[in-house]
Amino acid sequence: MSAGDSSENPIVGHLPRFVWDSDRGVIDSEAVAGRPLVLIFLPSLHDDPSRAYLSEFAANRNEYERLEAHVFVITASPVPPATSITFPLISGKPDPFEQFGLVHDEGPWAGVVIADRYGSVAHWESAPTPDLLPSQPRVAQLLQSAESVCPECGVPEERWLETVQ
Repeated sequence: MSAGDSSENPIVGHLPRFVWDSDRGVIDSEAVAGRPLVLIFLPSLHDDPSRAYLSEFAANRNEYERLEAHVFVITASPVPPATSITFPLISGKPDPFEQFGLVHDEGPWAGVVIADRYGSVAHWESAPTPDLLPSQPRVAQLLQSAESVCPECGVPEERWLETVQ
């Protein structure tokens, strides 16, 4: 469940290639390259913890727009009627959960995947329920951190000059 343990994280290095149908058209990993990416995996949108987690992100949509990040929500179950989702939604598909290592014996788990503009996975985390995932402010912080690191050397931007002098 820990993000730091690569033995539990099947997504190491770069994002896998994906092409998914969403409520706003086809989402192709190659087409969204060049901008940071947040993938929010919620097994269902029928429960209060999932809806609360998603509304936290929707309330802070401007933060992700400011960071020029793509945010996609993926759910394994059909979407409840009259559900309004702020971000593009991939629904009723267990395949993305399998592709990102989020299927366990009890079924799909909630998860968050953060990738920088180069497609490098900066953070991967899963949990049996969304209330155990990083909060929206933490996800925004992780995204900012991923975007401030030199892709060639892994050094934070504020220290780039130190490494070239």
